Amino acid sequence: KKIKTAYRFGSRYENLIELTGAFHDARIGVCWDTGHANLSGVDQATAVRSLGSRIKALHLHDNHKTVGDEHLIPGAGDIDWEAFLTALAEIGYAGNLNLELVTDLEDGEERAAYLRQAHVSACRLKERFDEFWRIGKELLARLSTIW
Repeated sequence: KKIKTAYRFGSRYENLIELTGAFHDARIGVCWDTGHANLSGVDQATAVRSLGSRIKALHLHDNHKTVGDEHLIPGAGDIDWEAFLTALAEIGYAGNLNLELVTDLEDGEERAAYLRQAHVSACRLKERFDEFWRIGKELLARLSTIW
């Protein structure tokens, strides 16, 4: 008889902080997966702020919590992308924004349309991230003149 646990180690960002901290090495970090985090019900903005510089890589995809790990184009599910991107900018994340998408489209035209839609979504994400990053840098510059 298999015993079910309440959660998997690592499914809570507090576990990831504990795990990476045990190495005492800033090169050890986390690959944050937006879709998996959404399924676990975590507040991603809070998690990103807590993890901070421990985030070394991102897997970006969307889903509907009640459906499953759909690997949808960002914006097609129920993830709060504005809050997530704001938090990334606040921690100074400067790494890659990696899309992790899955499709079973076989028709060439449908697949091409899907890829165009994915490209538009990725460009929007990058534009919003760049905007949040710029605003954050301007705010820090203003604050440094006050101190």
